[in-house]
Amino acid sequence: MPHLNKKEILKKLYTLFDQQVESWDIACKRSCSVCCTDRIWMTTLEGQLIVEYLQSNNMLNLLDSMNIMLPKNRYHPKTTINREAVLSVQNESVPEPDEDNTFSPCPFLTNHECPIYPVRPMGCRAMVSTRPCQNEGFAEMSPLFMSVSNVFSQYIEHIDSNGYYGNFINILNLLTTSSDAMPIQHIMASEKLLVNQGIKYMMIPPEHRLQIAPILEKIRAMGKTAL
Repeated sequence: MPHLNKKEILKKLYTLFDQQVESWDIACKRSCSVCCTDRIWMTTLEGQLIVEYLQSNNMLNLLDSMNIMLPKNRYHPKTTINREAVLSVQNESVPEPDEDNTFSPCPFLTNHECPIYPVRPMGCRAMVSTRPCQNEGFAEMSPLFMSVSNVFSQYIEHIDSNGYYGNFINILNLLTTSSDAMPIQHIMASEKLLVNQGIKYMMIPPEHRLQIAPILEKIRAMGKTAL
């Protein structure tokens, strides 16, 4: 079996996750953009896939509006999901993001639609709801769905264990700025980024293990070549 590179594995994980979502009853429809904000976190591997997509589709101009947002306040993670799993097993407190009720629409959002939809990060894919968000002001999802999303997020971080994790704006700025040509912007982009970690413990509650077992088998089948 040929060896798959990290980006190919990432694409396969996205496809497998999307297949799971198709079988769930969700309210999300095209042009529903309530959850499309600057509160999305991702890995550098996911960012590389987005940058390549922008380049190949002549859409690098979308980075202009994103760069404007770099100096603004936004949510940043205090821990990665794999680190969170370790802290949970060790009964240690999991650090919460800084309290900040301000947020802005995703800078890529165009006419309530996502121009990078095929390569949107896991943080966006996991933002689904069983009820329309505009009615309640927040997403509603089942505990099982959250467990499935966590599994995929853990594996995505795992395959990018030498990379970084953080707010998508910071990640994309890091990948598209030069420390020599734009030192200040590069430093701003790298602020509050976290180092990815490999999987040590899976965040799967006992009551969800049976349903998630077939998904894990498919993911681990990919592992025979790369994970």
